[in-house]
Amino acid sequence: MQTDYSKRAKVHFAEGRLDHALIDLRNSTDEGFKAEVLARKESADCYRKAKMCERVGENATRKEDYDGVIRAYTKAIDLHRSVQITQLYDKINSLTVNSHIRDTSFCYISRAKAYFEKKDYDSAIADSEKATGFRTAASCLESLAYLEKGDYDAVIKICDREDWWHLYPIAAQAWLKKGNYPFAIEKCRKAIKAARKDENLQVCAWAHFILGKARFFDGKRVFAKKDCEKALEEVAKAEWDYTWEAAEARYKNEGKFAYFSRKIKKIRGLRGKIDEFLAHFLHNNKY
Repeated sequence: MQTDYSKRAKVHFAEGRLDHALIDLRNSTDEGFKAEVLARKESADCYRKAKMCERVGENATRKEDYDGVIRAYTKAIDLHRSVQITQLYDKINSLTVNSHIRDTSFCYISRAKAYFEKKDYDSAIADSEKATGFRTAASCLESLAYLEKGDYDAVIKICDREDWWHLYPIAAQAWLKKGNYPFAIEKCRKAIKAARKDENLQVCAWAHFILGKARFFDGKRVFAKKDCEKALEEVAKAEWDYTWEAAEARYKNEGKFAYFSRKIKKIRGLRGKIDEFLAHFLHNNKY
């Protein structure tokens, strides 16, 4: 009878039903297997707590409570780096090592965004460097933090990769701050070309705006106005697309709704910057 309980417990264990396995193991004398199930159960509980902290962090992000975001993701990072979860990933199979890296990296980059919003750029950079599972997004945030700090050489070093064309507008801003307008214009043109090919309206609008600023400071103000107007066209297209995507996600009750809502907020913020630039700089000059 004990053998039957042990066999059934092993079936439950293999299928991930740890609570059922523990119930059957109450009548089993296989202490070694019982210890393994208990360890897995502890690891699974720890993993659920980490995911719960991530959800708390996401709610705090929507409320723009950045101190709450930092607290939640700090706790999630501690849990993800704990011995229990590491053992859980190791015991399931070797492929889940990548999942472990992605989970931890997600927490690091989410916390880095909160630090960035609080203008704690050093902490944002430190967390971005640890987000190895989302290298591209982390590099974008890292370069923006360096840009805000005024370390323009570091920005150019990060963004100077051919396959990272979506970071070219950030590099262009660094060249703009350094007073090298031809380099800024070249980076923007490359970004626009790649963004159009990839149908990335947001990067295209951003690059047009930076191109307009570079041309303005380079003395080509007529072209600057045209580039800013083109950027506004791209912004309008992007906002329209994101609004439809958000509406569809809400209708289907998908988690992507919050993602597209953030996209809409960003693109509207970009539109505000373009309007401000046109009002304060371009409209006060003759062409």
